[in-house]
Amino acid sequence: MTENELHISVPKGYFDNLKDRLSQIPVQQRVSLWEKVRPYVALAACFAISVTAGTFLLNRTAPQAESYYDYLAAADMIPVTDPFDILNATDSSEEELSSSEIVDYLIETGFTEDQLVDVYSE
Repeated sequence: MTENELHISVPKGYFDNLKDRLSQIPVQQRVSLWEKVRPYVALAACFAISVTAGTFLLNRTAPQAESYYDYLAAADMIPVTDPFDILNATDSSEEELSSSEIVDYLIETGFTEDQLVDVYSE
């Protein structure tokens, strides 16, 4: 293809002052490290604030669970029967318990007198 076929033309004197026009374009300034890192710091700050606010709200609104030590202290108050004692126990018809033995057992396991009165009054 020849130049006449392309129908492209350049204004007269375009290349004469091209150097002057290119020198008028401002040179890019160096970007500081802070300007490069600032968007990432802002993103990290938003994430940290979101996590902190969420944790705070969850701790304020969630029901407080008992600590493990409170659970252990309560477990000590509950009398526990060894499963082997149940398996090896004799038939209840062989051995009758008296009222005094039952009351003694209840007192030993932590029943108060008020609770005993409530049980016997029913």
